[in-house]
Amino acid sequence: MRPSALKTHRHKNVVSITAINATTVEVSFDEAISDVKALDFTIEGLTITNAAIKQTDAKTIVLTTSAQEGGKVYTVKESDTVIGTFTGISSVIPTAIVLDTKSTQGVVGKEVTVKATVTVPDGQSKA
Repeated sequence: MRPSALKTHRHKNVVSITAINATTVEVSFDEAISDVKALDFTIEGLTITNAAIKQTDAKTIVLTTSAQEGGKVYTVKESDTVIGTFTGISSVIPTAIVLDTKSTQGVVGKEVTVKATVTVPDGQSKA
């Protein structure tokens, strides 16, 4: 089922549904959304704890969910109408974190930058 062919009860076309990380899903529409509370999202197998219009893109709704299962396909509904699916993402657990720059005691109110190298299992993203 192509998400772009589906409409919500508010007659906005769904362009895409994407898992951003293990607890965040973005639903993008072809038109700006003015009232996220008027949309009733559900995802089978997950609990949605928050829905908000993305600050940098009024056409995108950001859904905060319970932890997704990596590789599992989830179905998204809006007011009992299926609007599309997405594939869940697992949490990535680093295998190593090495500080490249040692911690430096800073002055209160001054910026402190710490640099680290993060290693994850092959095939997983550091994002």
